[in-house]
Amino acid sequence: TMNPIITGLEPDRVVDLQLSPNPASEELRVSYTLDKADVVEFSLTDLIGKNHWLTSVTRDAGRHDFSTSVAALPEGLYLFRFKCSAYITTRRLVILRK
Repeated sequence: TMNPIITGLEPDRVVDLQLSPNPASEELRVSYTLDKADVVEFSLTDLIGKNHWLTSVTRDAGRHDFSTSVAALPEGLYLFRFKCSAYITTRRLVILRK
């Protein structure tokens, strides 16, 4: 498993962020848990710093899941960033076609 890069004001806050599958080829499923209602921001950036998507949503406390297409992205390594009011984490995501 890959270790996340964690920064933030509350390093012990658990959001249980999961990206699957990883590597992904067509669709990415994102799962996370919030301990309180919050505005959540997601971004996907390649290693040269190009932002491929950025979105923010307001969610209640609890478990949340969504899926997004990655079919149009070139193969490679990306950084998936999750941010809420007191927590930021970045995970590596590999796009790989079979």
